[in-house]
Amino acid sequence: MTLRINNNVSALNTHRNVVTNSLAQAKNLEKLSSGLEINRGADGPAKLQISEQLRAQTAGLKQAIDNTEMGISMMQTAEAAMDELSRALVQARQLAVHAANTGTNDEFMQLADQQELDNILHEVNTIAKNTQYGKKFLLDGSRA
Repeated sequence: MTLRINNNVSALNTHRNVVTNSLAQAKNLEKLSSGLEINRGADGPAKLQISEQLRAQTAGLKQAIDNTEMGISMMQTAEAAMDELSRALVQARQLAVHAANTGTNDEFMQLADQQELDNILHEVNTIAKNTQYGKKFLLDGSRA
């Protein structure tokens, strides 16, 4: 009995080309489906390194933007409270000037001015003690 090896070189070449093309097609399909040029280190180590650095930088910038937006919101909260304080202090000044006019004010008028001034000062203290952003008190002096 003799052994005989039959081979079809053109069929083998065709098979090799089909396998090569199938692998290339799968790789291209993976890139298309993910939307990324680089899916793993084998796609290009240098490109992967650059890509990872850019991702890290992007994540850092996104966090910086979030932090800035939170800071702006905190400042807006403090500004609104300080506007209220300013309004109350202007009113307190007007009362003090009115109360200083002893020529036209009697005792009852000065007592009424003093009570209103006490109310304004209580309002100022309440605003200063209770203004907060999240759990951080902004105007109570604890951050000085």
